[in-house]
Amino acid sequence: MQRSFTKFALTGALLAAAIIGFAGWLRAQPDRAMFADAISVGVAVPAELSAPLPPPIRAARLWRLEAPDPRFGGVSALGVDGRGLVALTDSGVVIRFAPPTAEAQAINFELHDLPGGPGPRHRKAWRDSESLLRDPLGRGWWVGFETRHSLWLFDHRFSRALADRLLGVRWPRNKGAEGMISGSDGQTFALPEGGGASIGVDGTAGPVTPRGTSDATRLPDGRLALLVRRLTRFGFASEVRISGAIGKKPLRLKLPLGPLANAEAIAAVPLGDGATRLWIATDDNFKPWMRTWLLALDLPAGI
Repeated sequence: MQRSFTKFALTGALLAAAIIGFAGWLRAQPDRAMFADAISVGVAVPAELSAPLPPPIRAARLWRLEAPDPRFGGVSALGVDGRGLVALTDSGVVIRFAPPTAEAQAINFELHDLPGGPGPRHRKAWRDSESLLRDPLGRGWWVGFETRHSLWLFDHRFSRALADRLLGVRWPRNKGAEGMISGSDGQTFALPEGGGASIGVDGTAGPVTPRGTSDATRLPDGRLALLVRRLTRFGFASEVRISGAIGKKPLRLKLPLGPLANAEAIAAVPLGDGATRLWIATDDNFKPWMRTWLLALDLPAGI
């Protein structure tokens, strides 16, 4: 028993050392050439969850997403557009695709480079796009950038930039606008990964979020769902934290993902029976030992 435990601890320690040792490098994707818009035919392969379903989740499915386009990867935010999903990568690329079904299947991924942003288009350091939000006023999509902490508004097809706002905050270079939410008054707030008060487009302070917040979304009933991940000695540990409301308690849902799953993107979709589906995606950091996972969690009505 002692020998088994020691072996397990040693394996975990080695894995953690590898992850922590490369933690800074994971973000350092090099500059890249620009590409024309393209449709890349990839696959969605069903996979096993790494742990039992956390209550009160009703159902969960997991897929591994792959595509041959070199821009595919680095997913850092998710949005919903009609019946499709919109993913944003941390190299300034928008990926549109239809949600997969239970079986393995081919998927058409539409890839489109953002037409604007802080700094030169090909420089990763200036196009570190980390968050995505449909504009509450219906004008298009807000995109949040790290390094030069700013929010940019694009039209519905991401064909042109409509506005940009420099946030004027002193967040660390890699702890910027990892998530965005809308307020009750139509305001747009950027949520810092390092934790603390969020900041609105107009400069006002917003909700306070915990350290490790990697994305956020609003549930159909208006509650806030935060995607929070931390790096442990055994790898990444991620959970969804849902705020409370009248008649509803706060929830913390541990995600059944493996230690190399870097959860960075979340979106919510109402289902016909009053339930809510949470879509969660991981960032593979463009590294061969990591994957782009897509997780679907169904929350029953009334929780």
